[in-house]
Amino acid sequence: MRNGGWRRLSRLDKALFDCALELAKIRGRLENLNLMVRVAKIVFKLKATFKSEALKAGVAKAWMLKRLYALKGVFNWAPRLREWLNEPGYVLWLGLTEIYK
Repeated sequence: MRNGGWRRLSRLDKALFDCALELAKIRGRLENLNLMVRVAKIVFKLKATFKSEALKAGVAKAWMLKRLYALKGVFNWAPRLREWLNEPGYVLWLGLTEIYK
């Protein structure tokens, strides 16, 4: 996977990940729950791409807009807006506007 994730990690995360890999090679597996949780967080950071971050921001914005528009009754006079807030392309656009504001 070449998305620049390793470059974005802090030195501490890189060192912890390398040590955990070496420990897993020596012992055969990781048994410490705290270490597994830390390594899992690092793996999620490594797998994150710009598009996934934009989608995450877009989903949060769409959820907030759905709540607000339902509360204010906007869906009564603009029912297709509910469909737009579920469309992946629109959610991605919302996320990009959130990131670049």
